[in-house]
Amino acid sequence: MRSVAKSTSKVPTPKQLATRERFRLMQKWRSQFTGFFATTFKNHTHEHSVQNAAQAFDTGIVAGEYPAYYIYASKVVSNGALPGLPGLIMQHNTAK
Repeated sequence: MRSVAKSTSKVPTPKQLATRERFRLMQKWRSQFTGFFATTFKNHTHEHSVQNAAQAFDTGIVAGEYPAYYIYASKVVSNGALPGLPGLIMQHNTAK
């Protein structure tokens, strides 16, 4: 297990900021579905944690250019022995 990185006084480069924002967006989106992924990726939890198993199938879910990143429409939300649902469209309503 890795430890928490030491604080630094260096100013992050634009590339570091872009990478951090991309990772933050991906984690924020995926964290909403942890329970769902625990079921849909349960065949892979002997190899990875639930979040890591979901990430392994969706390495390119964040699209766009910094700072206007967005979650790409094509997202794997399950992997297992059952066939998929052709034409399935999922939407996430962010209105509150």
